[in-house]
Amino acid sequence: MALIPLKQTVLQVTASGEDDYGYPVESPPILLKCRFDERSDVVRTPNGDEVTTLGRFHFDKAVQVTYGDTLRYTDDFGNTTDYQPKLIAPIRGLNGKRVLLRVDV
Repeated sequence: MALIPLKQTVLQVTASGEDDYGYPVESPPILLKCRFDERSDVVRTPNGDEVTTLGRFHFDKAVQVTYGDTLRYTDDFGNTTDYQPKLIAPIRGLNGKRVLLRVDV
């Protein structure tokens, strides 16, 4: 069970390879529970660049998200937006175990 309520959902789309013309082929999307906060932050990516993010996803500890994934989020009004992860960081409890996964997009 997560520390914060995960009442929203997002589709995780992973590129599973390329077709004959070099375009990425998407694997079937996976529906994940999440918490999405629309916010603007400046974060430092793993390669050292500073980027401005548009939002932050929180996932349960067992979810695996990579930088090549696309997170397809549909808001309360039915608008669908594709997000690319810019920073993926686990949130750890006092015992050192991972309790949440934070993904800045």
